[in-house]
Amino acid sequence: MWKFNRKLSRFTCRLYSNSGASSALCGKKKLPQNLKFVVLNPTQSGLVKNDQTLARHRPSSRRAHKDTGNDDDDFGSKLLVFEKQNSLDSALDSIRLKKPTNASLSSLEYNALLQSLTSSYNRHQLREFISSHHPDSPLHLTHWKKSKLSQYIIGNIWNCQPVSTPSTPTGLKSTSLTFQFDTPREIFLLLITQNGKILTNFNKLGLTFIISIQDNELTVKGSPSLLKYAEISLNKIWSNITQETVSIHASAPSKDLINLIQKESHTFFEYLPESQAYKISALSSKKISMAKAFLLNAVSSNPHASQQYNTIETASPTKLESYPFNNTLENLDWLNKSRDWSRLQSTIPKTGADLGTCATTPQLTDAQINQYKAFLSVNAPSSPTPSSISRCLSMTLGYSLQSPASLSVFQPLIHKSFISKLLGLSNFRESSSSSTPASLDQHLITNPHHSFVQLNFTPMPPISNSSPPFLQVWFETDEFDNIITTSMRPLLKLQENSIVLRTPQCQTDYKITSDYIQDLLPNFDQTHPDAWLSDQKGLHEFLVKSHWKLNKYQNLMKKIMIALPDSQAQQYQLTDILTHRVLNLQFPTGSAQDKYIIQYSDINRGFVNNGSYKQLDFININPNETSLKTFINDVLNF
Repeated sequence: MWKFNRKLSRFTCRLYSNSGASSALCGKKKLPQNLKFVVLNPTQSGLVKNDQTLARHRPSSRRAHKDTGNDDDDFGSKLLVFEKQNSLDSALDSIRLKKPTNASLSSLEYNALLQSLTSSYNRHQLREFISSHHPDSPLHLTHWKKSKLSQYIIGNIWNCQPVSTPSTPTGLKSTSLTFQFDTPREIFLLLITQNGKILTNFNKLGLTFIISIQDNELTVKGSPSLLKYAEISLNKIWSNITQETVSIHASAPSKDLINLIQKESHTFFEYLPESQAYKISALSSKKISMAKAFLLNAVSSNPHASQQYNTIETASPTKLESYPFNNTLENLDWLNKSRDWSRLQSTIPKTGADLGTCATTPQLTDAQINQYKAFLSVNAPSSPTPSSISRCLSMTLGYSLQSPASLSVFQPLIHKSFISKLLGLSNFRESSSSSTPASLDQHLITNPHHSFVQLNFTPMPPISNSSPPFLQVWFETDEFDNIITTSMRPLLKLQENSIVLRTPQCQTDYKITSDYIQDLLPNFDQTHPDAWLSDQKGLHEFLVKSHWKLNKYQNLMKKIMIALPDSQAQQYQLTDILTHRVLNLQFPTGSAQDKYIIQYSDINRGFVNNGSYKQLDFININPNETSLKTFINDVLNF
């Protein structure tokens, strides 16, 4: 009413401010000349009684709720206020329940209570608790920190004081609990599982942990009630420890490798020298399965793979230096990402050529070509080869990396200088008369069927064959990333020979790879579906018992039995999972347009989040028709 009268008064003043006795009204009703308004305040109008007192804290007019006429909004605002008040009331009740029963507290109990109040509540909740008990509390406590507010609650409201010496005659219980172990297994699993989250949660309750590594001793300090809770909880956690013994048929791995596997899989390794095996312990069987895959992947060497490195320098030698490789955590796998890597590069003056491209294209001599050709054909299957065996010759862009602590590795990567070249290429399936080619991202979006899942398997000991080849199982995925089981292709890597060409004068290196692959299955025939896996019972069991979810290692069968071409059965262990999004591009117009395929791949290591990278391969469609020298020079000149 008061607001309405004020608005009406202002409206009337504006209406008659410029109106006199002789003003034309233009058909409007003529109002009296001496118009007077009587404005009443809320008390005079009877809205507020005289004996009513206003609230101590009145909300400002800016924050006052304005009636918009929407009942839903008004109800929502009231609901929010109710939830806010309920949350504050719950916090005050929670603080009230923390009041100790004894007024005399030991220093350990006092510090635990002080830390619990400081870490569990904010300043507003602590101040409101003090105001509810001491309305005449000092005004300057609004500027106090949480630790000082907590001390005020303990000392001035609860009247509790710390004592320097324990009063054992009064019958106080011990404030510490000690666990003694024969091995550091239990303590190690507490520290490493979920990066120490278990101990962190206990610490938030007010418990303090003291660990003696030499004595395998764990001491917990806190209030008697918390110690009882910690004792029950820790014994329950340690009762879930599972163990499994894994035999090592290869050379014993290094201590650094074992530490890395323990960190990645949250497990504990104990070496058993009498049986040359490791006893793996963890808080779940899934972590043990993961650790076994890591160990097998690290110690198993592929006897059917060979690689050599060659450095190609320009006609005018330049100074070569090793420069750090800064993309380690993003691209390298779990085994190599923790090391320091560098790449060999040539130093040029600041006013030199553009670093994005080679100053001069590397030139290979005929003697080098003959040497490469002989190496790529080492241990090739004898002819005539069966129709199930095929050869793939390709060149991959990437970086040759060196580390003082290990051997060199080749990491596939695409330098930014090649992006502009790739954007100008068309899809390999498109005709040359098609419209303007789309960008790479658009190609990947519009071609979802070029997606694959790659499962890497390692032969398990005992080995029936002298040196069984490694196994890869490929699946195609649909547009919803679902596995198409009928597209399964189990491939044996009979032989893989590769040559890494180091080109320090360029911003990228090259890797020449010659693969001999044997397919274990014929193409799926819908008219005879049962005959497809009739010779591979292990693959049939793998398809039936696995739960197909991408990037979920624990949902797949870890071991499969494969019938090798020599009619022997071999067991394989799943060691890695990769997802591929593949786009085939057409080589630039010229004589080599129909001879090569440029394959752009976006690869994600789904095995325990091992990073992702982009790979560019130049594939020779028919290696028997195109000479190796021509193929290498065409790629180097791309």
